[in-house]
Amino acid sequence: SETYKLVVTNTSTTIATKVTVCDTLPSQTQYISATKTATFHGNKACYKIGTLAPHAKATVTVHLHINVGTKGPVTNHATATASDAPTVTATAKIRVVAVPQHGVAPVTG
Repeated sequence: SETYKLVVTNTSTTIATKVTVCDTLPSQTQYISATKTATFHGNKACYKIGTLAPHAKATVTVHLHINVGTKGPVTNHATATASDAPTVTATAKIRVVAVPQHGVAPVTG
């Protein structure tokens, strides 16, 4: 399995409320778990963060399985929303070298 972190930061000088991070899971993966409870909408996992103080950060650690036979980049998209702030989207790629039939896939990124 592979692990990555979704980090959302309130860069404002005011409190951000009803903060949510939605992570569109790559099609080459299977969700295992996360450090926050997820609500699923198809292949999108959403995590309620709640309130973030000015300049505060919240982190959600996600554990995925990369499917056997996956090659090349696996692209992940996440979007952070708050009731009183504009939506922010980030994208990250993980380069998968190979996923063996048995064992753990080496990744670089």
